[in-house]
Amino acid sequence: MRKVFIYIILVLCISMNFAGTPKTSKSTFLFCLKKEVSPLQIESKDGRVSVDIQQLNNFFDTNGINMIEPWLPGATEMDYNGDVYLNRIYRIYIEESHRSELSTIVEKIAKFQFIEY
Repeated sequence: MRKVFIYIILVLCISMNFAGTPKTSKSTFLFCLKKEVSPLQIESKDGRVSVDIQQLNNFFDTNGINMIEPWLPGATEMDYNGDVYLNRIYRIYIEESHRSELSTIVEKIAKFQFIEY
């Protein structure tokens, strides 16, 4: 019985060690629009992504953004906590040639007045 208990403790310790290691992406990040900004209308044509905010389109073109998608596609206007609306959170994908600039790209997009975070 004692061996089983020790085995269980060992497995739990190993599992907790791996569970506590955060994974970060080098090719994607999330951003959220402010609550007063309507959810984005996303289009993709000829390998180029565009939305209904021209500032973001310019940003995508100059920073190697090749795709954008809702983070939670099923989220609605009713899904929010304070000023964060889940239907206004998006995942951006960065082209390989711009991935070394990830932190700079995140800093740039955070400066737009219509971005919550």
